Amino acid sequence: MALGLSGFDGSSDAMPQALVTAGERTLITPADLIEEPDVLPERVAQIAFFSRQSDLALAMQAPGAQVETRDATGTVRLSDVRERTLGDLPFVFWFQVLIGVVSVLIGAWVVGLRPADWGARLFALLGLFLPAFAMPAAIYSTRPLAMDGALFETLSILNHFGACAFGAALVCLFLVYPRQLVPPPVFAAVFALTGILFVLDVLHILPVTIHHATVAMQMLAAIVAAMIQWWLSRRRPVDRAGLRWFLTTTLVGAGLFIALRAMPPVLGMGDSFVISQGYAFGLFLTVHLGLAAGLARYRLFELNAFAYRVWFWFAGILLVVAIDLGLVVWLNTQAWTSLPVAIVVAGLLYFPLRQHVLERIFTPKRAAFTRSSEIVDLVFTREAERRDEKWDTLLASLFDPLESERDTTSPVTAPRASSDGSTLLVPSFAGLDARRLRLADRGRRLFGPDDIRAIDTLLDLGRIVEEGRAAYKLGVVAERDRISRDLHDHLGAQLLSALHTVDAGEKDELLRRTLSELRTIVSEEGAGDQSFADVMADLRPEIADRLSLVGITLDYRVTGDDALLPPAAASALRATLRELVSNVIKHADASVVSVCAQVKDGRVTLDVTDDGRGFEQEALDGPGRGMSNLKTRAAALGGSIVFAPAGALDDIAGVAARLRFPLEQPIAGSLP
Repeated sequence: MALGLSGFDGSSDAMPQALVTAGERTLITPADLIEEPDVLPERVAQIAFFSRQSDLALAMQAPGAQVETRDATGTVRLSDVRERTLGDLPFVFWFQVLIGVVSVLIGAWVVGLRPADWGARLFALLGLFLPAFAMPAAIYSTRPLAMDGALFETLSILNHFGACAFGAALVCLFLVYPRQLVPPPVFAAVFALTGILFVLDVLHILPVTIHHATVAMQMLAAIVAAMIQWWLSRRRPVDRAGLRWFLTTTLVGAGLFIALRAMPPVLGMGDSFVISQGYAFGLFLTVHLGLAAGLARYRLFELNAFAYRVWFWFAGILLVVAIDLGLVVWLNTQAWTSLPVAIVVAGLLYFPLRQHVLERIFTPKRAAFTRSSEIVDLVFTREAERRDEKWDTLLASLFDPLESERDTTSPVTAPRASSDGSTLLVPSFAGLDARRLRLADRGRRLFGPDDIRAIDTLLDLGRIVEEGRAAYKLGVVAERDRISRDLHDHLGAQLLSALHTVDAGEKDELLRRTLSELRTIVSEEGAGDQSFADVMADLRPEIADRLSLVGITLDYRVTGDDALLPPAAASALRATLRELVSNVIKHADASVVSVCAQVKDGRVTLDVTDDGRGFEQEALDGPGRGMSNLKTRAAALGGSIVFAPAGALDDIAGVAARLRFPLEQPIAGSLP
């Protein structure tokens, strides 16, 4: 597709040197290749530039016209002039077009979010005026060599119109955002004044061009309006955060523009470091995005830390440059300095000192979190009202919110800030209701990620303390139950035997054994792992004595393998056998009790049977602690205990009880 403009073939780094037509060679000067005619200081120079462009464009249309180019290696070549097509347009052209399209879309997005807001409407105008000056510049700044002077001047006028209109819209935007300072008729006056200045410049009524002065005055007016808005928003953190988006992105855009476009020539680095005007327009898009984020209140709660970091980095760069330039100027004015002395001063003294100072200034200082004692005190407070008071006091000391209220309706499971940072939602915790905090530091700032992390840390610490407290309570209950079971099963059996003993010496021995057992129960001390055979052998005389006192015969057998029993298993085995024998003595009215214990296939089995009167099923489910203790002990060992009437358990005559539990450490070998 032809564009009606003349072009030529050549590498992207080849610079035009001359235009050759009908044997005549017209030299191409650097002034012919400037991107923006506004850099010319006077109107006369601009008129001459446009006239020269017309002459070159006309010459390029002559039959057989060629362009002489020279590349970076010094190679000279001639390229035929031909019609320019879309494929010839460089990337920077499309980049500027893209900036214009994106700015329009962003403006439409913001005004779609807040159609009745004057700030959003004026921002939409900014989105329209940005392509009005970017797209004409995209055409003339990417010309291959020359274009018709009249067309060039028309595009330049359109560029001026877009820039002036953009500046007027920016001034009006800061007169209305975030708080409207003037009535809408003032906006019309600003645009009318801008239009008058634009017409004066275009018609050349004044002896000098005033385009740059107009844009500069607009920028100054916008800055003044922004400063007024900043002052008025000192008690409105949401408004100030929106302004901060603009100021931060403006700082980034301006800083990059200065670093990439203005600083290299000042520092003597040459023009090779200067980005083209087309890419420099991308910096306007940075500012545009900042304005959009502020107007849309986009994620303001995350802005503070980012904005302050950008400001510190920018200030740090300026500080380093200023100090370095100061050192260079000072050394240059000293008669005693030389290159070796300068190297020593800079390398051994100045650079280490500068690094130390910058680290002290810009390294963030992280305050230690010192609220653990308050959280522990809160969790261990029993009264609900006092817990609420302490939680509110702790949150107030951390954030000093303008408002704090309980929230019993929102399903808050994790702390989060509202999109504009004005509200912090704190989830329920330790039986406390959720909290809704508004505007930190008495309304002077918004909530941010650091505040969310602080609440997360508080809640995590509180949950750990609460879990520890709950585990402690469970441990107390479990220990109380253990002591209760042991007192019932061990001491109950011993005291029952002492009660039935007539002999005073034997009674004293039973009581001494009971006291020793009591000390073991309270301290839960054991002798380590014990042999199954030894445990059963120790129990045999005790069980035989107890039964003989009430006239009951004992049949006691231990068979199978031997095994090591952990202290808990040995204690449970003793307690179970003692409790079963106690039940026989108290309830069975039996004459014979059989005890059969064995280890086989890694399991311990204890059978206790009697020939008494049996039992009713209700007795197993009654309120007594004996049966419950037996089942609890068996379950704790990973086993079970069952009860059966006469003949129901492996054809054993009489009432039977069977305890079974697995072993962890079997011993090779069999019992005799």
